[in-house]
Amino acid sequence: MHREIRATVPAAAGPLLAAILPCLLVAFGALAVVPHFRGIYALMGLELPWPTRWLLATFHGWGLSAAIPVAAWMLRGRYGNRDVVALLAGVATAALLFCFGIMACYAPIYMLNRLVG
Repeated sequence: MHREIRATVPAAAGPLLAAILPCLLVAFGALAVVPHFRGIYALMGLELPWPTRWLLATFHGWGLSAAIPVAAWMLRGRYGNRDVVALLAGVATAALLFCFGIMACYAPIYMLNRLVG
């Protein structure tokens, strides 16, 4: 069975999928979470900081971030280990989007705390 799977899946599919998956997980997480925060922000009635406005304007397109590890894999070509480069690009992209998303979601709440407290 293992030989059958190995024969049908190209050698690059595993590392490339491992590179794309973190980006897609962050994108789907944003699609599930950010709309809930949008409702909270509407109730607050405050002007939102720029990271939050940018998050609300762009989170629908975060799935396109999966193209970054693919591009890194393709551009690396025959030189070096392109699987490692693609994996690093995917993990770094997902980590940056995740950290930015958390910061942008909670920035208005911290801002409100400063105004009230």
